[in-house]
Amino acid sequence: MIKYMTGGWQNGWLQLPVPPPKIEKVEIERETGSSVWVGGRRHEKRTNWHIYHNTWDEARTYLLAMATHKVRSCQSSLDSAKAELSKISKLKK
Repeated sequence: MIKYMTGGWQNGWLQLPVPPPKIEKVEIERETGSSVWVGGRRHEKRTNWHIYHNTWDEARTYLLAMATHKVRSCQSSLDSAKAELSKISKLKK
């Protein structure tokens, strides 16, 4: 059975370098609701580091959603920083 594993994302509280997002085709031996077996070893379907998807399109959609969320979050942080800079620049002695 084939699954598509996405990787390269992590929980926000973990500040470690991560590889760029990717989609990897994986041959699985067995599957339950929360796990897959690859090479005789059990793996959780969803962790902070990877998620197994049923199709390549699902995997791509997930990565696009994560990247879009990241861009929006960064834009919001940038907007806040610009507003703070503007307030600071208007301070008078």
